[in-house]
Amino acid sequence: MDYNIRERRKQKGYTQQQLADTLNVSRVTLRKIENMDESIQLSTYKSCLDILGLEIHVHSKNGPLSEVENFAHEVMEQLGLIKTNHHRYRHGWVYIMTHEDIIKIGVTQRDIPEIRAHEIYEQTGRKCTVYYTKLVTDIWDTEKQLHNIFEDNKLHGEWFAVDKDIAKEKLKQFH
Repeated sequence: MDYNIRERRKQKGYTQQQLADTLNVSRVTLRKIENMDESIQLSTYKSCLDILGLEIHVHSKNGPLSEVENFAHEVMEQLGLIKTNHHRYRHGWVYIMTHEDIIKIGVTQRDIPEIRAHEIYEQTGRKCTVYYTKLVTDIWDTEKQLHNIFEDNKLHGEWFAVDKDIAKEKLKQFH
């Protein structure tokens, strides 16, 4: 990666603890992220990059990024190159937030999803309203499936140009 996560964190005004709390990881894990430690899951790096407004651009001739990314992750895990934390909590809230005429589809494991809206405002200056939340048993899978459904309307990270009611109806279908 040709950018420095630590520098971007500082530019955005985060302390290590603030960014770690936002990512739901320990400060030690954030330090590993900043040092590009190989033991950190790719999805954790991606979450960090999304929050910091950074992107990874990957191009593949063999299929959509999500399929390639899933396959690569499985292979690396089987080869012992990365470790998956099977004890990580998977239940929590999937939310739809609105900002003007766009939506953000994301997750939180906090009891009050509105706290996440405030964090987003502090991070981006975008004033968001929590439009709909659903408690699900696997937040990571549900979020990924919703992002895939609306991939054609993706603006950046977790932001989509999708009607909030359509997104709500799709989210209602998950358990």
